[in-house]
Amino acid sequence: MKRRPTRALLAVAALGALGTGCGGVVDADQAQLCERVAPALHPDGTTVARTSVAPSGPGTVGVRLSYLARERNAAAVPGTLTCLFAAPYGEGRLDLVGVRTVEGLMDDSQLLILKRWWLEAHAGPDSAPPVPLMALGPAPAYVLQQLLNALAPMALFAALATAFTLIHGLTGRIVLAIGEVAITGGAAMLVAAGAAQAAGPLTLVHLALAVLVAVASGALWAFAIGRFVLWRFRDRRNAGQGVLIASIGLALVLREALGLQQRGVDGWLPPLWHASLPLAGSDAFAATTTPATLAAVLATGGAVALAVAGLKFSAFGRCWRAMADDPRMAELCGVAPERLLAATCLISGGLAGLAGAMLVLVFGSVDAALGLPLTLKSLAAAILGGVGSVPGAALGGMAIGLLETLWSSAFDIAYRDVVMYALLIVALAVRPQGLFGTSPRDL
Repeated sequence: MKRRPTRALLAVAALGALGTGCGGVVDADQAQLCERVAPALHPDGTTVARTSVAPSGPGTVGVRLSYLARERNAAAVPGTLTCLFAAPYGEGRLDLVGVRTVEGLMDDSQLLILKRWWLEAHAGPDSAPPVPLMALGPAPAYVLQQLLNALAPMALFAALATAFTLIHGLTGRIVLAIGEVAITGGAAMLVAAGAAQAAGPLTLVHLALAVLVAVASGALWAFAIGRFVLWRFRDRRNAGQGVLIASIGLALVLREALGLQQRGVDGWLPPLWHASLPLAGSDAFAATTTPATLAAVLATGGAVALAVAGLKFSAFGRCWRAMADDPRMAELCGVAPERLLAATCLISGGLAGLAGAMLVLVFGSVDAALGLPLTLKSLAAAILGGVGSVPGAALGGMAIGLLETLWSSAFDIAYRDVVMYALLIVALAVRPQGLFGTSPRDL
């Protein structure tokens, strides 16, 4: 069967679907709406393939679409289109207020006709569906789709399990506030991104700064836990229970504070980089992902890999391992415990804050109620991989994320958390040291 656009045309379109300009990021819903406008500018039967999309320019809210239009039995011709919207977020985010073509800005009557008689009558773009980069049957493509769906949870739980194990491996204390620290980081990213959007279109620089704000927020909260909880309880009898209770109290404080802050507030990040990228499949079914998911996985996975490599090859890692193995001997050899604990908490909190930021990037928002499930699942991942082993905890987090996704794809999702928490009980009963731990540590 002959495909409507050529493969080269669709390859260019797939690259353009990243939805980025040289300095900005694009709302995927706005880009899709603009793509629906393009066929209205050409004769009936014209198919449109997006080649690139970028922000509309300084002082405006919108997207500039470049595309190739192919009429029946004719060669494809390039075109450009700029769609302007009422607001970068909120109710006006998808309110089309202007369309600029090569002939100039549409007048009010043309815009009214376009919105009322074209957009309302066409639920989707009159464009050719993109062809996957690799041909694959429906069944293998479905399996591949579930593996792609698992990438974000795997990276998320790997980061949280690593953050949990960095603190527990050093101190032997359980901190049940890792999930809340991650959610706090995600909330900080939303606040930073909202402040940037209030000043104009959100750019890549703004987005990167918002992620850094999330990392800094998580690092500072974890530092506070280390300074005012872990360090103060270091020499007390029954310190483990004290730290556990204090961390639960802090988790409740953060959860309630975030819940009050989110009440009545529309805290959502626009769907940036959410254009679908078909990777493999056929006309019947194609496995897809989004640039936002790929960016989140690369950022979080890179941070986890950097933390694991740092523990193995850096001076900090040598001090951490020495203190984890024999605290008194490490201190006699010149390791400063308070400084090491502070650095460990900063790294752990930074990982948790980054995980929260990636939640926002992929899913658009965070909720205060997510903190406890994230904490318990990161604990399960750390135990599964090995509480005393940071690489093992990261692998355990990847296993938890994969199992969650595969269960959701094949069985009733209502029982997913039951299975995950049952896995924690089985792991504790059968192999307390985890799959990669060498010696069980008191939990």
